[in-house]
Amino acid sequence: MHVLPKHLLEQYSDISKSPLNKKPVGTGPYRFIEWKTGEKVVFDASPDYFEGKPYIARVITRVIPDQATMFLELKTGGVDIMTLTPPQYVRQTETADFRKSFNKYKYTASGYTYLGFRLSHPWFREKRVRQAIAHAADKKALIDGVLLGLGQEATGPYKPGTWAHNPNVRKYPHDPERARALLAEAGWKEKGKDGILKKDGQRFEFTVLTNAGNEARAKTAAILQQNLAEVGIAMKIRTVEWAAFINEFIDKRKFDAVILGWNITPDPDQFDIWHSSKTGPKELNHVGFANTDVDRLLDEGRGTFDLEKRKKAYFRIQEILAEEQPYVFLFVPEALPVVHHRFRGIVPAPAGITYNFVKWYVPEALRKHQVQP
Repeated sequence: MHVLPKHLLEQYSDISKSPLNKKPVGTGPYRFIEWKTGEKVVFDASPDYFEGKPYIARVITRVIPDQATMFLELKTGGVDIMTLTPPQYVRQTETADFRKSFNKYKYTASGYTYLGFRLSHPWFREKRVRQAIAHAADKKALIDGVLLGLGQEATGPYKPGTWAHNPNVRKYPHDPERARALLAEAGWKEKGKDGILKKDGQRFEFTVLTNAGNEARAKTAAILQQNLAEVGIAMKIRTVEWAAFINEFIDKRKFDAVILGWNITPDPDQFDIWHSSKTGPKELNHVGFANTDVDRLLDEGRGTFDLEKRKKAYFRIQEILAEEQPYVFLFVPEALPVVHHRFRGIVPAPAGITYNFVKWYVPEALRKHQVQP
């Protein structure tokens, strides 16, 4: 939970109407200075930060929607740090000039990509159908085709290698024959002339939504489309601009299935994503997952500081999710940040590289900017 300033908010019955939404006040290492919508956000180092004032005096976060433009800005000095795409990491940054100017890093990202089903949809109410789709999905082909091998299979909603991650849940290896058998068990036995399965005269056809401008998700959709066609399922692909995608489709539950991703927070409490009380409009359990055991385990996990009790609860949650497949958990990518060589004090760790950002610095002889005190 975030710490919010009571003395600045208590006068507002609805804190969403507070000016702090555009000029936030927080407790972090940097203070908000300026926000130009669609352009940039500016922060200055806080002299009162509990770990000491950061060495880098000012941070500017630029808004650059296009990945190719961002990469061009990196090479021409417009930005100092960004996250590379797998093609950029593998193919476009191995020149001597680039290696001289930048340092690249690679580690398991705190996030995953998934295929999520609206569980009230008549096709996806049946668990065997969801399991069949999990067997149809070729995760290795996804990792090779989308990530150029820079990732690993996802089996649940926690980061591999962390204490909350259960490595022993049910797996769904790519097995089209098993997928077809499960679909037949669920009543999808008849096949049309086009090879698409039918049940009660209806074709197994649905549309997957994802957000426009995300090349990785577009490639993921294309590969899954081929995988599902192989087992007799017709999956159409529709991409929608982000704001409309969220406001008109996700929040209003107007979708069959989605390809999306979650960032994984350091604490494993995922109450907002999986609890049955969070299935309303604009809430995060947008697939409508409801399981009384998971509800109870989520309450247990967030209700104690005992690490072993929490671990037991989250391991069991992952076992249930692996069985129920409200999502087909697809892959966990590698994080691929790149930083200009001027910056020192970077120490990679399982948490990434920015966990110690307050200790990053630039030697005086290499500084490009001067910030007035």
